[in-house]
Amino acid sequence: MILGLLIILAPIIMKKLVVTNDYWDIIFELTSHIGSAILIMAILGILIETEHWSKYFEARLSKVVVSRDFFKLLDPHVLIAIQKQVLQNYFNNDTLGSNDDFFSHYENNIQRLMNTPFRSNLTFKLVIDYKTGDKSRLFIIETLSWTCESVGNKIQDHVKWEPEKDECESVDDYEVIFEHEKIASGSIKREKEYLQEHSALPANSMGFNLLIPEYETFNKLKINLTVKYVIPLPKFIAWVLSHPIKGITIDIDYPKDLEIFSEQFFSNECIPVNSEGKYTLQSDKWFLPNEGIAFQLYKKQISPAVK
Repeated sequence: MILGLLIILAPIIMKKLVVTNDYWDIIFELTSHIGSAILIMAILGILIETEHWSKYFEARLSKVVVSRDFFKLLDPHVLIAIQKQVLQNYFNNDTLGSNDDFFSHYENNIQRLMNTPFRSNLTFKLVIDYKTGDKSRLFIIETLSWTCESVGNKIQDHVKWEPEKDECESVDDYEVIFEHEKIASGSIKREKEYLQEHSALPANSMGFNLLIPEYETFNKLKINLTVKYVIPLPKFIAWVLSHPIKGITIDIDYPKDLEIFSEQFFSNECIPVNSEGKYTLQSDKWFLPNEGIAFQLYKKQISPAVK
């Protein structure tokens, strides 16, 4: 840039010092144009370099801002605020998260589930028959099986089965089988006596709650739970999910002289297949805690009770 200025100024100064003619005029004019060209090139170079450095620092700053290490330095409430702002920009809606809308519900009730262990390929199977010598009661074998999926290198920390008050007349037996490659024999069975002894529930409970810290890092642990119990006929049975679940199968076998009335409480619609003595429902979608199904068996000539 300085060179260009000097070349531009040189003809002006020389005109003051020498007697000019056409020859010198051409030289001075040419020199002036060369100086102007050099000056313009210098200015453009500066602009180009400035834009280059601007883009460079923008890219560097962008990498810092979106890096995981940067977010680790922020407090949880700041991260939540950033999340909210990002979604407001994404949906072009500055009111998102106000007026007790769904986003507020998501923050308070659903977001925490993203960091909790979940279950996959859960099967809920009921084999129902009349209690021996008594057609006013039903004997049920309930089998639950699923695969434990870890989040943060931990799976669910307990296995629990507990009926609602007055849901069962009696619970005859139950057992839990754990299967995993890290278990010495490949699997281990915990029977009723063991489950009662180690249950975290009160002694008078008809169910159990077994803590399983020894398996907390066993991703893909398979759990099979079997319970045998008796209920009166007719009687509503409710099954409620305790963990997020990916993929579910419900299979109910019941006496052919009975009919089934069912009510789903799933966020994803599931269409059951119901034939004589057989009820099935299957979905590979996601389901959330507190969703579930309620059903009642009744004699064909009797209408189901309204709960």
